[in-house]
Amino acid sequence: MHETLIDLTPGYRALALAERAAVPRNGAPAKTATESDDLARLRLAQWRELSPFRSGDAFARRLLDDGLDAESFARLLAEPAEDAGARLPQPPAWLAEVAAAFAAPAPAVPEPFPWPEDMRDDSAIGFVELVRPLVDRARARLRAGIQRILQDHQDHQDHRAPFTAAEADRLVSETLGLRLLPLLARTLVLEMHVARLQGLLTGETAAERFAAFVDRLRQPAVAAAILNEYPVLARLVVEELEIWVATSLELLARLAADWPDLVATFFAGQDPGPLTALDGGAGDRHGGGRTVRIATFSSGASGAKLVYKPRPLAVEGHFQEFLAALCRSPFLGRLSLLTVAGDGGGPASRPSSGPPASATTPSRPWWPHRSSAA
Repeated sequence: MHETLIDLTPGYRALALAERAAVPRNGAPAKTATESDDLARLRLAQWRELSPFRSGDAFARRLLDDGLDAESFARLLAEPAEDAGARLPQPPAWLAEVAAAFAAPAPAVPEPFPWPEDMRDDSAIGFVELVRPLVDRARARLRAGIQRILQDHQDHQDHRAPFTAAEADRLVSETLGLRLLPLLARTLVLEMHVARLQGLLTGETAAERFAAFVDRLRQPAVAAAILNEYPVLARLVVEELEIWVATSLELLARLAADWPDLVATFFAGQDPGPLTALDGGAGDRHGGGRTVRIATFSSGASGAKLVYKPRPLAVEGHFQEFLAALCRSPFLGRLSLLTVAGDGGGPASRPSSGPPASATTPSRPWWPHRSSAA
């Protein structure tokens, strides 16, 4: 093991207000605002200047959400976050994860990051090197989860998952960098300019100096120093990685569990082949970081695609009933919205011609690509 590079003390500055308020005092005397009047007044002014709190009782109601009033809030402002963090029985999980990641020895040859093909020549992808130890640990958790999913289905000849461990890892990992870069870019652009002014970057051209900066990010001591300085950034990255692992495994588990029903319902019982692409970000994030995903299978040229919509399908269920009613009209063609409600997996929906399917109200949907019932 390497020496501990992450200093836990600055990390406590990333505690949320509710977390600070919940820290036990353990007999420590409560500080008053008068012990740190200037800093407390500055922080209070910054809070009150936030646009939602400039009028009315919005500020008081916000404090009440975390069980605070003006007096208890003033005490929090007067106390350094590091002092509050020191009274915690153990570091927060995200902070412990950062410390563990940077305490582990770095691999002799870093594993190539699976960037999408259209981004591999973009120099900005080098920013992810700052958090490579965290990424490597998250990908290890992802791979372990994929293996568990495959093991659950390996004994079912007619119910095998439509992906291999290696392909699933590659497909879900390709979108990870796109989730991390928006978190990292602003801070690292600033840090790059600071390093340039300090004469820490070698090279005659901007591209050479950028490459030198990325090389510095690969040094654990340099990366740890930046994350110690920006603990909120470290926390956001850890939380984003946790969301990515959880939602990716959820999608793969649902695809594996629902696969027989999906093949029977959408592909007339003809297996469309293994999963070959998994496009992400096809919609807003919601429900704990979930997004719409477009899954393509090896016969995708002939339309073997499904859209994963991780939200309740109650509306689509009622639309099914509406289509069934229309089909009873002698003046309209027959349309239906097929649905598959998997056993704990991802239900599926697909418009089709012919007699209407029985209406269902699935809770976790799959939807065929290019679908329209209009």
